[in-house]
Amino acid sequence: TVGVAAPEVLEALIHGLVDPDPAVIDNAAHGLLSFGAPAIGPLTNSLKDTDVGLRQMAVLTLSGGIRFGKFRPIPAETVTAPTSVTANR
Repeated sequence: TVGVAAPEVLEALIHGLVDPDPAVIDNAAHGLLSFGAPAIGPLTNSLKDTDVGLRQMAVLTLSGGIRFGKFRPIPAETVTAPTSVTANR
């Protein structure tokens, strides 16, 4: 991990996931992955955002972290959030 994940830093990185610059998006995703478990809650909350692009990027970031074993254990709300967002449409 990089260090202490201040809420402001995590929020800035999450907003970076929808930046028009692909380099910013890539750096934001890698930054969130480097924080590990502290990034799960904010990313999970992003799955409920009204911005479709942010929800998509949050899913991609979470799945990248899960795939490479970065995030363990995964809270139940992270697993169920994508389906509950779809069901509420």
